Amino acid sequence: MGIKQLSWRRKIVYGLALYAIISVSLGSLYSSTSLGATRAPLQESHDGPVVKVYAARTWGKKGMLAVHTWIMTRRRGETHYNRHEIIGWKLRWSDSALSSRRWDTNDDSSWYGNQATLLVEHRGDGVEEMIGRIDAAIENYPYKSQYRLWPGPNSNTFTAYLGLAVPELHLDLPSTAIGKDFRPVHKLFGRSASGTGLQVSLLGLGGLSIGYEEGVEASFLGINFEWDIFDWAIELPGLGRIGYRQ
Repeated sequence: MGIKQLSWRRKIVYGLALYAIISVSLGSLYSSTSLGATRAPLQESHDGPVVKVYAARTWGKKGMLAVHTWIMTRRRGETHYNRHEIIGWKLRWSDSALSSRRWDTNDDSSWYGNQATLLVEHRGDGVEEMIGRIDAAIENYPYKSQYRLWPGPNSNTFTAYLGLAVPELHLDLPSTAIGKDFRPVHKLFGRSASGTGLQVSLLGLGGLSIGYEEGVEASFLGINFEWDIFDWAIELPGLGRIGYRQ
């Protein structure tokens, strides 16, 4: 059967499949597939406002499948960062799982010894105002007193919430950030975590996201498959990103 004899539906499917193969192959020429391959130190001479979002493999056997994410902010003139994240075991002695602490610029950015990967970085004009909005979103995070490893709310639910509250972050969390798609039943539909698309998700157990930053992403039981159409990459459960690394 020749190409001209194929139905238009098959032509679209075959065309998308060919694009996926070519884009991921080209992207892989320029990028490492290992999540921990990029060292992300904090040392720098820049004295302006900075926002950084990190991910690192979780501790123990969970690290084969999942990452922990957090955000760092530094206002103009400060000599240290403020590190914000959700830590579940804090609830053993506190009514809040939120951890906000000073982080010196010479401290290693890691999680249980696992080196972090820098996901997003912003600096320069408008970042001081962005930090103000991030601080407000952190204050209003609705699940501070709740933590559930799977399907959420957890540390990745927190970071995704900040992405929704502050779309200027342009945050695209990796497929290994289990919990990022958590949505309560009464909020089944909404914007994707990057703020550039739409998402439908039931408690993070199953859903679909379509957006400029995410591409097309499907989740089932908290496991995510993502095709970054515009970034020449795919993201797979456990493995993370394969292809071009931003």
